Amino acid sequence: MASEPTSEPTPVDPANLMDRTERWFLGVYLAAVALLLIYLFGKLWPSELGNGERANQPIEFLFGWVEVLTSAETRMLVLVLCAGALGAMVHAVQSFTDFHGNQCLARSWIPWYVLRPFIGALLALVFYPLLRSGLVAGALQESGGQTATGVAGLVGTAALVGMFSELATVKLKDIFTTIFTPRDTPKRADPLQPASTSVPKPEVSELKPDKLSVGAASPKVTVVGRNFAKEAKVLVDDKERPTIYVSSEELTLQLENQDTSAKIDLKIAVANPAKAGGTSDPKTLPVT
Repeated sequence: MASEPTSEPTPVDPANLMDRTERWFLGVYLAAVALLLIYLFGKLWPSELGNGERANQPIEFLFGWVEVLTSAETRMLVLVLCAGALGAMVHAVQSFTDFHGNQCLARSWIPWYVLRPFIGALLALVFYPLLRSGLVAGALQESGGQTATGVAGLVGTAALVGMFSELATVKLKDIFTTIFTPRDTPKRADPLQPASTSVPKPEVSELKPDKLSVGAASPKVTVVGRNFAKEAKVLVDDKERPTIYVSSEELTLQLENQDTSAKIDLKIAVANPAKAGGTSDPKTLPVT
């Protein structure tokens, strides 16, 4: 579901459209989650960043009564999670307003809207160790203090990761593909997988003629296909019949009178020796 406004409403099955109650509750949910994230974001944002660092604030009161023990690292981690979720919420709210305006909010997309902030937060959490390891340096000093540049860089990147989660996931895939893909496949003196020694089995692609008449006297049939061995035999309902080898792609079959004595569907298969591929799948030859 795109988040950009569309000039024309996207066709949606009317039975799959959200009703008024569902739209109302989804809008309230998105607004409530956004306000909660903004509250947590503002509550945990460093209040003083004088000269690039600040002292730890070990105790925090959320909602006026929930006492939480915090540290610089804990605050940084929660800020990153909130930023990722907020970025995802920007995407979700924009999508909601666009599709609500076009009157094409599909009920099947409700889980996408509900889970969007969690996806953004989790993806920001995945990126956080990568950012802290050096991509954004100086967010936390050895003394536990925080720097304005480091905090803003980490939080801003986390918000962008949440907002553009699809692109961030693709970028992670590109990074790990580049890092872990070997330049050349290593050659081993003793391969882990033995070389394949299987021989393809014969295949019957066409019968000429493709049908016979009842009572036909000892008709001949040309069997066309591939992978026919010189020792190949043609089976008619699992019974051998006289066979002439023409090439690896053609055999001549001599039927018996009893094969065409009544209306029946004959099952024609080519049997190579076991070491040359075995027996092909049968092909039907109708007698009408």
